[in-house]
Amino acid sequence: MRISIITIFILWVTLANALEVVDQKNRTIQFDNPVKRVVSIPIPAPSMFMAIDGYADKLVGVHQLTKTAMKGRFMGRLFPEVLQLPSDFVGGGFNFMPNVERVLSLKPDLVFQWGNYGDEIFDPLTNAGLNVAAIKIRNEQDTREWIRIMSTVLGKEDKALKMVNWREETMRAVKANSSKIEKKKNILYFRLFRNNLQVAGKGTYNDFYINLVGGVNPAAGNKGFYNVTPEQVVVWNPDIVLMNGFEPKLSPKNYIEHPVFSVTDAAINKTVYSMPLGGYRWDPPNQESPLTWMWLGMLTDSDQHKYSLRDEIKRSYKMLYETNPSDQDLNEILKMKMNAGSKGYSDLFK
Repeated sequence: MRISIITIFILWVTLANALEVVDQKNRTIQFDNPVKRVVSIPIPAPSMFMAIDGYADKLVGVHQLTKTAMKGRFMGRLFPEVLQLPSDFVGGGFNFMPNVERVLSLKPDLVFQWGNYGDEIFDPLTNAGLNVAAIKIRNEQDTREWIRIMSTVLGKEDKALKMVNWREETMRAVKANSSKIEKKKNILYFRLFRNNLQVAGKGTYNDFYINLVGGVNPAAGNKGFYNVTPEQVVVWNPDIVLMNGFEPKLSPKNYIEHPVFSVTDAAINKTVYSMPLGGYRWDPPNQESPLTWMWLGMLTDSDQHKYSLRDEIKRSYKMLYETNPSDQDLNEILKMKMNAGSKGYSDLFK
């Protein structure tokens, strides 16, 4: 069968315009057409995706915890359409096992899935013939890989460069200030608190930024997220406690007034803080992580870590979202009301 010159030309144009991206499992994914429909199972990924693209119209499905971070808050007002997207293709909480048939029904060009929580949540999607990009959540380099993958898919490499440069510049400044801290404080992060006490150990992103700002993670004796007893927390006797942003209405008071933890230094000194929530929760890695580093640095040692965080938020939001947050937005993002009773919070961030 003879192939015409026109057919050869069409094939050449198609190959020349084919999109190719390497994910964090070192898998090469090819797209013959622009990516227009995306399903995200990783919870922070949609906010990063929207920040890079500037729009939410390519998202067709997100995890329920993505929406709870947005509902009634800054990102939900900026991209209200995301709140109406389906989430029933995956379970609630920290559940990442997909309902493959439901994912297929959304007809995605691309699915984002965690690449470091086991093949059992990943392989069913690829076996169904879907384009699946693995992203991992471990360290800052992983987060920059998210930016690379998403910006490549979206053709927004210029935006990615701005985001990475901001991260690099902020990290240099934070490291320089941390090097001047003489007495390091024990900083403990609770990923879960109400029903199970789960802390962030070695190798987590929380461990990374605790060390970055010049602190010490007392839970670093074990890797990853793991459950602990109240007695172990008392033995650690943390100087600063960080309460997660995943459990609704969890506040510093839950720790300070706890019948066991009330004897610890963090409770006595009221150095317990709820993690902020802006474009996404500041707990895990996301597009706003440099703000987390500055925020925690100021709480750790405000003599060495001197930043005008409100101005930094305004500048970064202009770059990330092309928007100007109001003072009311900043109060909400920094959880000024919830953290009002915590030591030094109002003075540092008012």
